[in-house]
Amino acid sequence: RATFKGLNKYGTCFASQSSWPPPRWPSHGHLEYGIPIRGRLEDGRFWVYPNGTLSHITVIGLSDILYYYVFLIALVVYNSALFLRNNFRLLKNHLSDYVSVGADDNKITLYKSAGTDLILPRPVIAAETLGRLIETSTILNVLFECVDIFNTLFGAAILLICFSTVIGVLNALNILLIAGEKNNLTIDMVLHCLCKAFSFLLWNFFVISACGLLKKETELIVKLCCKIQHLLPQVSQERKEFLNLARQVSRRFRTISACGFFDVDFSLIFSIFSYVGTYIVVLIQFSHIDF
Repeated sequence: RATFKGLNKYGTCFASQSSWPPPRWPSHGHLEYGIPIRGRLEDGRFWVYPNGTLSHITVIGLSDILYYYVFLIALVVYNSALFLRNNFRLLKNHLSDYVSVGADDNKITLYKSAGTDLILPRPVIAAETLGRLIETSTILNVLFECVDIFNTLFGAAILLICFSTVIGVLNALNILLIAGEKNNLTIDMVLHCLCKAFSFLLWNFFVISACGLLKKETELIVKLCCKIQHLLPQVSQERKEFLNLARQVSRRFRTISACGFFDVDFSLIFSIFSYVGTYIVVLIQFSHIDF
């Protein structure tokens, strides 16, 4: 077998094919995950970068930059989605509290029908109810425009967060499995991989939950409008306005989407776990195959 030839002035190490793999280099921290192979020369020799060189440190630095960039993007998307959700909740409270058409028995009175002598229950309708309903419809239009702007601004960011979560979790599992097979697994490596995977999952969960709560608030507005309109007289203008509000919310609201690839709601959480589970099953199956 040929001997290892050392480093040249460019910081690369040379070894003949018969002496592969080259000796391990001392490393520290998360630089110990392997020596990246950079290419192969025409005469059969490999040229690689040892741990700690500028190229390897650059790769690790870019990985850390992406890690913190995803965190900042997730924080911005989470707060923006919660802001929209709170506005829809305030609108729902406006409908139930300030329109003066309640769903409880305390706001039901008796009135005498003009055509018959029957005494029928009728909800209390304030004089300014119709004006407030029209104002609510205007506010809804503004909120729907905000949702469209949110999808335009953060659709690609949400897609990046979901993609980074899947890649980050799979990469952490891959490092743990490979290190375990080679008996190089350490406590520091386990903690580092688990913390990184858990961070990605936590950020992704916050973003998905905020978008899911936004969708849930719009569904509650539709249910509230349908519930209130049943308490109103058939010929009242307020009843028609509530029905129009329910149709407007159902027709115009679009769920938060990641650039149109998929909708962002609570079901996406289970999809991510299914991807990770499928990868683990495939990896375990291939680990029992000899190549």
